[in-house]
Amino acid sequence: MSKKKIIAIIGVIAVILVGGFVIYKTMNGSRNDGKLQNKLEKLGKSFFEDYYYPSQERTQKDVKEFMSKFTHNGIKIDLTNLFKVSSLDKDLLNEVKVLADELKCDYNKTKIDFLPKEPYGAKDYEMTVDLECEKISKKDNKK
Repeated sequence: MSKKKIIAIIGVIAVILVGGFVIYKTMNGSRNDGKLQNKLEKLGKSFFEDYYYPSQERTQKDVKEFMSKFTHNGIKIDLTNLFKVSSLDKDLLNEVKVLADELKCDYNKTKIDFLPKEPYGAKDYEMTVDLECEKISKKDNKK
């Protein structure tokens, strides 16, 4: 085999390997944003039901009246503040931090939004997760 053919074969192999790596990283990023979404939903559920709502019961005479004030604008918490809640599952918090760092998420813009619903019990809310991460396109972010 001539030297040119060997160089051409090596070039083709290199292109295939680089292309495969790029495809792998792209697909892995998509899986990680799905994982982050799921972990944040789990963390958000724990935050609202086990931490935030019970704390309002201790400080508010009428929780229903208090929660009804947030039915339109919601209650928002960003990653920066979520990581400060010491009573949340440390392992889950760590998993979220690792995924958020991997996807280069903005801790102040990635947030969970809770919309309390009647009858304003601990489980009466809708939750949305807003991921603001460099490695997630805006198109992918609208789930």
